[in-house]
Amino acid sequence: VITFNAANSTDADGQVAKYRWEVRDGEEVRIVNDKSFQHSFNSTAIDVRLLVEDDSGLTNGPSEPAVTVQQEALKYQARLPGEAHFTSIQEVIDRAPIGGTITVSGNCQESIAIFANGITLKGEDAIIYGNGHDPVISIAGADAVNISNLSIENGFQGILARGSSNLTLSHVVIRDQVRDGIIFENSSGVMVDSEIIGNGGTGIVASGIPVDQSGILISNNSIWEN
Repeated sequence: VITFNAANSTDADGQVAKYRWEVRDGEEVRIVNDKSFQHSFNSTAIDVRLLVEDDSGLTNGPSEPAVTVQQEALKYQARLPGEAHFTSIQEVIDRAPIGGTITVSGNCQESIAIFANGITLKGEDAIIYGNGHDPVISIAGADAVNISNLSIENGFQGILARGSSNLTLSHVVIRDQVRDGIIFENSSGVMVDSEIIGNGGTGIVASGIPVDQSGILISNNSIWEN
């Protein structure tokens, strides 16, 4: 069940008079004219749009939409200002501009990949659970990626970075992976200030660090029971 709420919609010189939601769930289209409602989706091909109208007849869409997803007691939000509704963190990452900041709150189960430079992924009381077969977060050839204030659990590895540079992991909790907590391959300029706890392999693995570039700075970490 997903809850949609337009309560934050405002009008600078009047008041919001009408709300119109258009929900596409596969082949089904649902129109809702209320401020808030709930919907249980039956397909993965979904799209939700909101149109608001003020008391002068002017219309506009949301400036910072967010979607709340609940699936088997897992609930989260993924937000990126100025874009449409998102149904997964990966969709937010794929649409984010270079240097974009993505905020995640709540709990979800997803494996995500970052290919763009300058992405910041930050959590607000957030846990990302993996599927036990893939890394929870893969960083492939992307530079200046920042990940902070997230818990990453139950992947094959927690974070796998390949061919990347200037990565920062700050206040990230990486626990209960099948194998290693963090793997850096052919990456440089990495800073890690996190907790790596109770993983099935090694806490941090680094290989192929270029000798002519800065390596990996590990400070203020808690690494145990790996």
